[in-house]
Amino acid sequence: MEVSIDGPRRAVGVRAYTRLLDQVLLSLEEVDRVALPGRVARLEWAVEDLSFKGGLKAVIAPRKVPRLRPFGTVSTPALSLVSGIKNLHATPEIPQFFSPGIVERVEQIGRPVGDNGIERVEIRPLSHGSVSAVVDFETVSNARQAINVSRRSWGSIQGQLDVIKANTRSGPRAQVLIEGTRRAITVRASADQANTLRDAWGKRVLVGGELHRNVLGQAVRLDMTELQVLPERSATSTFDILGISPNWTGDLSTEEFMRQVRSV
Repeated sequence: MEVSIDGPRRAVGVRAYTRLLDQVLLSLEEVDRVALPGRVARLEWAVEDLSFKGGLKAVIAPRKVPRLRPFGTVSTPALSLVSGIKNLHATPEIPQFFSPGIVERVEQIGRPVGDNGIERVEIRPLSHGSVSAVVDFETVSNARQAINVSRRSWGSIQGQLDVIKANTRSGPRAQVLIEGTRRAITVRASADQANTLRDAWGKRVLVGGELHRNVLGQAVRLDMTELQVLPERSATSTFDILGISPNWTGDLSTEEFMRQVRSV
């Protein structure tokens, strides 16, 4: 992944620049967990190159690919991050494979914009050179709106509890990967609920409490009052449903039926 800053050579201080790269790195790691939850071998990232060609550029790439990591998923974090940032540039919506925390990191990536002539930060996946995403004033504004709480209501969320942070000032936090949406929601709990979260780690859960939503109605976080562990979904193969409705096509063969359906 190439991270470019449009601005003068000395526009960004060392601390600001390292913070920016750190936020990109953490975003890649967190997008990877949302896009590929569970016990997946994670990538280790490194700065592969630094240059100044019309702007300050850094190339971030996997230091090594774990042996157990499916090769086809290596580009998933970069492509998903770029796709999500492009979405945030257009609308104040939490994108697919994002959590509110990742959206906040995008906002922090854009912090240098407007200082010392910096107009934008551009992020480009190396595997798809023609695709890029821009973090500018508009992206930062939409990111802030996407995680800004517009209304509250009592409700519940359902999904896999994947990340737990126990040592936070406001109490333990968790991340629930919502079924069917490819997004994650932050769950805040009280100190006496920490063991409940730990016992449910990696499991399907139903979490109830006060839901905080953004201007588009998306859930940003949930203040937990109760948690229920749900049974795991049973995997169904094509052989399990083979022959379930033998008369579905009437007198037509499968080939004739499919040809008729496709012609409609």
